[in-house]
Order: sequence, then structure tokens, then C-alpha cells
Amino acid sequence: MKDTGRQPVQNSNKKAGIKIIIADNNAIFRESLQLKIDKEHEMEVIGETENGTITLQQIQRLAPDIVITNLNIYDQKSSNLTQQISSRLPHIKVIALLSLFNKYYVPSTLKSAGTLGYLLKSCSFKDLKSAIHIVRKNEIYVAAELEELIPTIMQNNEQDLT
Repeated sequence: MKDTGRQPVQNSNKKAGIKIIIADNNAIFRESLQLKIDKEHEMEVIGETENGTITLQQIQRLAPDIVITNLNIYDQKSSNLTQQISSRLPHIKVIALLSLFNKYYVPSTLKSAGTLGYLLKSCSFKDLKSAIHIVRKNEIYVAAELEELIPTIMQNNEQDLT
């Protein structure tokens, strides 16, 4: 049975903190990341999805602070999820996880504005946690492995501001 987007059980003992939705087509990755994030006192996963359409629905229904998404997640109705989030709900911050990167391949989604955090999917949880805190302050976070993308990212974010 396909996962159509689940809302994790809310922990009533948690203080209100950073509300996060995880969007990734890999269920074991989403569930593992949720377990790590939910152990953090100041963060809470409020939803998880496997495709762009459901992600947009959950964003509108649950009002997260941050969406952590695999850049390869899409479906026919949401071919560029990060751009749709940016244009429809600009107050929601996006952290993009890249499965693969080399200097000859820059995903087209990086060429659109709206994403503030960029990490490899293989990053440590410590790096992701740092990115969450930085992006929440409306600042850009780029993992060291992706630093050569900074000129493209800065150019796109400047265009978004105009």
C-alpha cells in the first residue's frame, strides 16, 4: 500500500519548536530522519510525504516552519516542488537534500529560487541540525561539499528578492 502522507503522533510533552515536514520518496529514510529529529527538544516532525502533491497539501494544512525535501521528489502535478513552495508560501523555509552531486551536474531545481539549505543526502545529522537552525533564521546554509554552487545559489536568491 502506498504511503499517502502521514501525520506523526504529536508528543504533548514537547514544547512548541521548529515544525518540520519531511518529503522524500524513500520511506525508511523519512522514518529514520523523523526519529532523529523528534529526539531533539526544539524540533518536531509534523508530517512526512512521498510526493510533491501530498507535500503541498500537508504544508497548507499543517503550516510547518521548514520542509526538508529530496530534490528528486516530484510527480506530474508538482514537477518543481521547491519553486511551488517559494511562490505559494514564501514564509516556509526549504532545505534541499541532494542524492548525488558533481560539478558537471547542477540539478535544475537549484536554478530556481526559494531553497535556503543545501546538503548532500549522506550528510551527518549534526550538519542537518545546523542547517535547520540557520535556515530558520532566513539565512543560507550550503554544505562544504557543495560550496562551488554558492555563486548559482546567491544569484537565484537575489533574483527572488527582486
